[in-house]
Order: sequence, then C-alpha cells, then structure tokens
Amino acid sequence: MSTIKVIKDLPDTETQAMILPVIEGAYEDVKNLIPELPQEIEVHFDDWCLIPDLGTGAAAYDPNTLVLYFDKEFKGDLGAQIKDLHATVFHEAFHIAHGWTFESNTAVGDRAGTAIEQAFYEGCAIVFERDYADSKTPIGDYSKLDNVNEL
Repeated sequence: MSTIKVIKDLPDTETQAMILPVIEGAYEDVKNLIPELPQEIEVHFDDWCLIPDLGTGAAAYDPNTLVLYFDKEFKGDLGAQIKDLHATVFHEAFHIAHGWTFESNTAVGDRAGTAIEQAFYEGCAIVFERDYADSKTPIGDYSKLDNVNEL
C-alpha cells in the first residue's frame, strides 16, 4: 500500500512518475525515525515553495499534507536535485511531527509563529535533514560567515 496520495499533480506526468518513488522512499525512511508521523501523507505539487538554486522546494502545509515542487527545467545536476528532494521530505516531515506547519503557524492559521519559534524549528529541521538524510543543507550553511551579523 502506498504511503503517498497525490492531491494535486505536477504539470509534467513523466517528472511526477520519476520522483514519486523518491518521495515515497524518503517518507518511509523518515517514518522509521519518527514513528509518530501519519502512516499516509498527501502531496500537493505547487511551485510557490520552489527554491530556484536547488530545483526543489517544499512546505509542511498541515499535519497530513506536504506541498512539494520539483523543477524539470532545473539546469543543475539531476542527481543532486533528487538527493535534495529526498532530504527535503525529511525536513518537512520533521515539521509535521512537531506540529510546525504552514496552516497552524502562519497568518493563515490561528496564530503566527514568533521569530524565535521560526528560527528554532527551522534550525532543528535543518539539523535533522543534515544528520539523517545526509544533506548539505545549503540554506543552513553559515560556515563561511565570520559572525551572524553578516547575514
């Protein structure tokens, strides 16, 4: 039985067919680490969350839904893009497990998360993704900064 239910398709069915096994495999892997996750997850493909430099993007929309995107026009390395998609599922599943979703913690939900809450949960998800999905997490890489004031 599939753990993924697509509720909005990618415009390109070939790309969707290529990446669904990656998403499903990543979700199965992360469920082994976080058994509290829902057994099944809905996937809504949409480009509003795309990070152009990575060719992927995602958001934990609600406790049962991941918004994901995979840019078939991405000019970078396809293998790195697929690896990033795998790590992105780990990142967003971490948010779902902790109740830190778009629906519950933004202006469209019942409250907006504070800046410190946002920094904390993003930082934790980045570390989880880095440590358990072997991600390079470029968004969370501050190694080239002398101090945080350079941000």
